[in-house]
Parts: sequence; structure tokens; C-alpha cells
Amino acid sequence: MKEKLFVPKKSIASKLIASVLSFIMIFNIFAAVLPVSAVAQLSDDLEITEEIVPDVEDIEPLSGSLFTYTINVIGWYGDGTGTGFTLTDLESNEQLDVNFIQESNYWWHVSFESEAAELSLDLQGFANRPTAFGTSFVLTSEFSNVYIFWDDMSSTLYAAPSPDGTIDFTVITEGQNIHLAGTFNSWTPTPMTHHANGGLLELLTPIGEQAVPTRRIYTTTVAAGVGVHEFKMLLGSTGWAGGTNATVTVRPTFEISLTGPTNLIGVGNHTFTAAVAPAPVGTIVWAINPAISGISVVDGVVTIAETVPNDTAFTVTASYGGATAERAVRFFQTQPEVVTLTINYFRHDQNYAR
Repeated sequence: MKEKLFVPKKSIASKLIASVLSFIMIFNIFAAVLPVSAVAQLSDDLEITEEIVPDVEDIEPLSGSLFTYTINVIGWYGDGTGTGFTLTDLESNEQLDVNFIQESNYWWHVSFESEAAELSLDLQGFANRPTAFGTSFVLTSEFSNVYIFWDDMSSTLYAAPSPDGTIDFTVITEGQNIHLAGTFNSWTPTPMTHHANGGLLELLTPIGEQAVPTRRIYTTTVAAGVGVHEFKMLLGSTGWAGGTNATVTVRPTFEISLTGPTNLIGVGNHTFTAAVAPAPVGTIVWAINPAISGISVVDGVVTIAETVPNDTAFTVTASYGGATAERAVRFFQTQPEVVTLTINYFRHDQNYAR
């Protein structure tokens, strides 16, 4: 069982004060036998010491790195329970000020930042959505994205996507023979690897709970690729988790944006600009989709030949490091004619408008 370690601040302050008082007593004893100049120097040193050592209770904790944590809780269409979720830090017993938002797949979602590299949390205000530890779970810098399913799973699932396109899945459950299926494996249930209880289970066990043998750890790594992926866990190969699919997003190391015209007027060259962050060290790959005879792109310059039909639609794409940006465009041989339309209508209050 994990236990909280609490060191009272006042006991530290008392020890510090006692040490200072002892030093002053020793100073007074030896002051009589020391030269005046030495006494003055010691007095100056003591004054400096008193200036640079503040009261222990006034010392602010050092600010560290901020960690981003994400919690995903299954819901249903029209589900309003997520607005009543309360999230409590089990170490401080303080409630976190977070707001869950229901996504289009009906899952409730919240992301927040914390200086703590490990959090033991308790989620209240929901029914039939237990974790592997009742209502509590752990978040760490490595296991920072957690999923809580219906009570048919009674589990805690972590998904850790990497910019290389892989996703590490970790499940804590009292169930056996856990499988995973999703868009990354054509929804074919794939068995996860069972691990003997040890350090990982101990790490992911919340304060007040025990890493008992009935709780098991399952892991797997899938090559998903950059993008949004849907998935579900299964008990065995047929016991699908209830509710809608969960989603996990694999983001590339780089981000890319594309600017340029949307209407290309006349044959010849048209310039597009791609911005990559952080700054690229290689070459941006350009393409025309779909490929059209007479249209090419080199280093952001789209060249259109006279043979390309008027009003041709296509997409300019720029890719780098797994990130892709697109811009839909249309080609016109000449400037399209602008037609002005006037609409007149009658209002029931007999006020006309144009």
C-alpha cells in the first residue's frame, strides 16, 4: 500500500531556530576572550546569516516542469453526468478545478497541467464506470493519458502515443485474456501481453489501494501511424467493451501549415508557402492530389499547362516528418465572370427590404 510521507514544517523551523540560538550562546561565551576586531567580524557574519536565512514556512517550493494529463471517461448520447464529475488529489485531499467536456464520440474528456510528476486521483460523480481500483487511478509523466470504461471492464487503460506513429497500451484489470482492437489493426482482436505483478503495478496503484495479485497488468504496442485512431478493449476475443469507441491521437514531431491562393487564374506558375515547426532540416515533399496531367509542383511552385481544362479542382499538399498540410484550389483559364444577384422579398409587416 502506498503511504503519504508528511514532514511538518514547524518541526523543521524549530530545529533551525534552536541551532541559531545555540550558535548565539556559544558566540556570547567566547566573545569575551576574542579581539574586538574578531568580535565585530563575527557580528557582521551573524547579521548576514540572519538576512539570507528566511523563516522556513516562507520558503516557496521551486517551480518545476509542467506535465499535461488527460482523462477520458465513457458516456452516452445526451449524457449529462460529466458536468458533475469531481476530481480529488488523494495526497492533498484537495479537489482539482477541472471541467470535463463531452466529445463527438460521447466520451467525457479533460486535459490539465500540473507540476506533479505523479498524481493519485479519485473521480466521483459517475455511475457504473469503475476503474481497476474502484474510483481512483494514478497519472504519471509516462502514463499521462487514461481511459475509464463501463463496469463490464472495471479497468484502467493508458494509451501513450509517440511521434513515430506507435502507441503503447497498458491495462490494469481483474479480468483475464485481454484483447485490443481498433482502426490500427482492422478491428481484429489482438491479445495483449500479461505481465507478472511487480514494479509497474506498484507504480500505478493509487494511495490507499494495494497491488494485490488479482489485479493484472497487460501491455501491447501497435504501429498506428500519425492521425486519430479508434479502439476498444475486449475480455477474451469476443467480450467487447460496451459503449462507443475510444479515440487516441498520434501527433507528428513536426507541425506544418500551408498558405497560397485558392483560385488559380491563368496558366503558368502559382506560388504556395509551407511553414514547418520546429524548423526542418530536410526537404518538404510537395504533391498534387489527384495527379492531373499538365499540373506539377516543385518547391511550392505549381505550374499549370495550357492543356488543363477550365474549372479544374485539385489539392496541393506539403508533407514533412509525418505531418501533412493541404489546400484545396480551383484553376480557371481566365478570371471567372462575377454575377450580381438582387433578391427582393415581401415581409408580412409590409416593410420592404432589398
